Amino acid sequence: MKHLLFVCLASCGLTSLAQYNSRVQAALGQTATNQAELKKAIGHFYRSGDSLKIKSINFLVEHMPIHNTYTYYWADKNGKRVDYNELGYRTFNDAVIAFNALKAQHGELHPVAYAYRDIDSMKAGYLIDNVEQACKVWRSYRSTKKGASISERDFYEYILPYRVDVEAVTNWRDIYGARFKNSFTGNFYNDSIRLRQYINDNFKNLYNIENRTEPLPRLSALQILLRQKGYCEDMADMAVFAARSQGVPATIDNVPAWATSTGRHFTNYMHADDKRRHFDAALDSMIREPGKVVRTTYSQQPDAVASWLDSSQIPPGFLRLKNYKDVTHEYWQTGDFTINLFPNATTKAVYVGVMNNGNLVPIWYAKKQGNRATFKNMSKGVVYFPFYFENHKAVAAGHPFALGYKNSAELKPDQARMRKVVIKEQEKYLKYRALKKYQLLIWDNQWKKHSELLAPEGCTQLVFDNVPHNALLLLRPEYSQGKERPFIILENGERVWW
Repeated sequence: MKHLLFVCLASCGLTSLAQYNSRVQAALGQTATNQAELKKAIGHFYRSGDSLKIKSINFLVEHMPIHNTYTYYWADKNGKRVDYNELGYRTFNDAVIAFNALKAQHGELHPVAYAYRDIDSMKAGYLIDNVEQACKVWRSYRSTKKGASISERDFYEYILPYRVDVEAVTNWRDIYGARFKNSFTGNFYNDSIRLRQYINDNFKNLYNIENRTEPLPRLSALQILLRQKGYCEDMADMAVFAARSQGVPATIDNVPAWATSTGRHFTNYMHADDKRRHFDAALDSMIREPGKVVRTTYSQQPDAVASWLDSSQIPPGFLRLKNYKDVTHEYWQTGDFTINLFPNATTKAVYVGVMNNGNLVPIWYAKKQGNRATFKNMSKGVVYFPFYFENHKAVAAGHPFALGYKNSAELKPDQARMRKVVIKEQEKYLKYRALKKYQLLIWDNQWKKHSELLAPEGCTQLVFDNVPHNALLLLRPEYSQGKERPFIILENGERVWW
């Protein structure tokens, strides 16, 4: 009888495991310590017989291995962790007072950053509650006229997920659900005005005002409500949590780098009625060229470069993630272009970057096809710098490519044709300072100094001799803050900034 019981239990276990699809099984195989919790959550919904909830838990687990939390704790001078949780206080001011008391008790404290994977840490109770609430609010919203067009795919991708980015996971659905209960009425114009007003009244954007000192790339959903201050990404996250709590699909649309300015930006995708919309709590409109706009998904995207290439061959930044897709065309005029590559590269991918705050910031990729590469859905009005990523360094892969609104061109300096270049002052772009030095640089696989001039008193223009035709130029003053923009000089002498 004991042997028969053992065989029965073993057979039942195999049958239970066999009902998981192959992707769920693959995900479960990636954790050695948390399988029991995940299987408990899966089993709960399998027993319920609710097909939406079964598919929901499968979706979450299938793609869970690519998600992580990046956070920190406070430690004393000996490295010992100090017990402190800001979310245990009624207000952020109370949390700060408590933290100062801890510093008085323990001496100077320092933050210790750490990360952990969702697949190793998510508990059954949390997942069960998340699925139950997400399915409930979506079914309720979808039963109305305003939510009838929301697809099941949008539900899985943009309502069901318990996280937006790499923030610490918290129990946010009930709190946001109550706070934003009447925020989504089906009239997106009015709803967006009301939501934006709420966010701006209750959250201070610290961009260019205050730097976050902790190693915390993203506030959690509850930290956003407690601190009431942060950056545009935190404002965008608040909008996502608010929408999802009401059964409205929402996520982040990320501008990794402005292509003709400095900095980056975060905005939102929402599907609150029969149309797919954009929502921005910080900007009235996108008035400058984005290097790219990418939409954050929960699921892994097969076209993401990290889905088919090892991360060691990908430059640091968002390109090493697997859950984004290109939506630039929804925001800006776009076009495709093909570049001729420098020879001898062994990499499979070619990247392009834009000049942002004096640095080359990677923003997109293409597969290398012989000695050429084609970049698709790229913002117009931008000059792109092609490069390979080899041995952890960016190496020029071709000449810069200017994708204009009407014309485009490869910017290869023509050393056989030299000319005189007159660079005049221009309102909002260039103002000379007397007795300051100005370097003219030319892009030739990197910025190279061409010449340097001193601006005399009353200077309104500088004249540089022997400048190659078709060159990408940069004028850098001795007081540079890295915000200068590259430009070209057309055959008629007109200057075009990029």
